[in-house]
Amino acid sequence: MHNTKKIESVAPLSNVVSFDSLIRDFMASHTDRPRLGVFSGLTGVGKTQAAAFAVNEYDAYHVQVGYSWTKRFFCKAMMVEMGMLTWDDTPKGSLPDLVYAISLQLMRSRRILIVDDAQFLVQKSIIELIRDILEASKALIILIGEETLPRELKKWSRIYNRVRKWGRAEPLNLADTMALARFVCKDLEISKELLSEVCASVNGCARTIVTHLEHIQACAAAHPPTRVDPATYTSRLDSGL
Repeated sequence: MHNTKKIESVAPLSNVVSFDSLIRDFMASHTDRPRLGVFSGLTGVGKTQAAAFAVNEYDAYHVQVGYSWTKRFFCKAMMVEMGMLTWDDTPKGSLPDLVYAISLQLMRSRRILIVDDAQFLVQKSIIELIRDILEASKALIILIGEETLPRELKKWSRIYNRVRKWGRAEPLNLADTMALARFVCKDLEISKELLSEVCASVNGCARTIVTHLEHIQACAAAHPPTRVDPATYTSRLDSGL
């Protein structure tokens, strides 16, 4: 189901556009074959933000995997996301029962399933559950993970061979940093030179760029300038403001 509501909670970064293009490519290809995609990249470059956009834009299911999760807990998380359980409930039935119920819900709802931090599924040997769900539901499933995910998936040939599209999240560039600045510091003009310095200093890490922008915003709030440039910001830092 497509959600036509205007999305205002996600900055229009290039990785958001790339992830959206990956999904649109799948949706444009009419096939009965299982549809599995992978979107990977360095930590902190906005992969989860891209997923948040897709959740709103396409009414997708989204599960972010935890390091300590087991196969049953992964199934429970998916069932909670799909409205089949609450976190207070205990899933009933065997593991195959849970996988079947999840697959049936995906097939009936015809919604996309986005699995974030999927590298943990590989590391915990949970990844084969994705194959079972994929084959049974024929749903579109997108795995999001760190830059090592494609290499790690090669060890699981039954999964790797089913991946039909690969996408990569890249470090943020100056245009992305400017978009984040408009999003985070709505009422503050920050010079292009300062934004370029911020982006380069953290190697395009979205998470750290946001931290810098929030600090710039706080410095500006203490002594409001009309415009923040490298000299202004450096003087604020030197004075401890």
